[in-house]
Amino acid sequence: MKPIKKYLKLRIKTLYRFLQNLKWILAKKDLPEISIIIPYYNDNLDFVNSCLKSIKFQFYKNIEILIIDDFSKVESVNKLKKIIPSNARVISHLKNKGLSAARNTGLKNAQGDYILFLDADDMIHAFALYNLARGLITRPENSKLIIGSYGRNTALYPYQSAFIKFLIGFQYILNRGTLSFVNVAGYLPFNIHACLLDRKMLIDNNFHFNENMLDGAEDWEFWYHLMRGGYTFSDSKSYAGIYRQREKSMSRSKALLHFNESYQLIEKSFTQDTSSKVFQEPWFKYTELNLKVSRCIRELTVSFLQENLGNINLWNYIDRKHSSYIENYLDIDKYVQEGISKFHCSKKVSDLKDIQLIQKIRDNIF
Repeated sequence: MKPIKKYLKLRIKTLYRFLQNLKWILAKKDLPEISIIIPYYNDNLDFVNSCLKSIKFQFYKNIEILIIDDFSKVESVNKLKKIIPSNARVISHLKNKGLSAARNTGLKNAQGDYILFLDADDMIHAFALYNLARGLITRPENSKLIIGSYGRNTALYPYQSAFIKFLIGFQYILNRGTLSFVNVAGYLPFNIHACLLDRKMLIDNNFHFNENMLDGAEDWEFWYHLMRGGYTFSDSKSYAGIYRQREKSMSRSKALLHFNESYQLIEKSFTQDTSSKVFQEPWFKYTELNLKVSRCIRELTVSFLQENLGNINLWNYIDRKHSSYIENYLDIDKYVQEGISKFHCSKKVSDLKDIQLIQKIRDNIF
């Protein structure tokens, strides 16, 4: 009976949220301008087109689109300019600088009140901008540290429909409440496209992306930079970003480099901060280890499957003194399976072949 009540409650709240958004649309209020910043580097134009369509079909219309061309091929940029909408402009780098630099360029040139960073191969859910904007517009006046409003990410696998994913955005969902440095505890809070940010607060505090991080995790570092400054993110109770799972993504093609960036970031996130109560919790030292081990095993698994390496060893990254805790208390097979799924770019269920593969990978990375 409880699951049925919970389901009905969420459906009623979904309908209420839909009517709220409809009320905003019919009222035609002067809503704040949102600048959507999209880095572009020779991306698949079909993906870019889907990205732009997800913006086009937003009911929120006060939008500026900045596409930052990170020194793509001339023919790619020419084709891009043929599909962009009238409210979009392309800003080109004179040399390739990387994803972080592209986002920083967009931030410097944006004119909107709020900022949404959106990768060229990803999308945003229906009503995402309304739901995220409401989280900032309605924040209490005394909540000066709320810098952004976030929603939940959903993954789009190659075999799934982008249109169905887009419609999921109508739903009301339960997230995790206000996010801060303390309650996020080292984990990546959300993907880059799932948060709307106050542009003035970013500019006034000189918040920007680390341009030295070229192998991924730069968004993770950005969120922690903000959180270390005491800023928090409000819960929009909605779906926001659609993250496309691609076989040639950076986290797959550069699995170990991506993990090295992540590993250093985790260590940085857990640097002692005596003013933060989270470091006084006895369980906290295990949280860092769990984060490192889970990410490490997933990335080692991807690297093993990519290159069939036989000399990758977990203990090159994790101190062997933790071996007893890792082997007895952590679900290693689960992390290996997640790595296999990531490599295959699917959510496929384990079969006998995978079980044998899991054992083979375990033998090589331990």
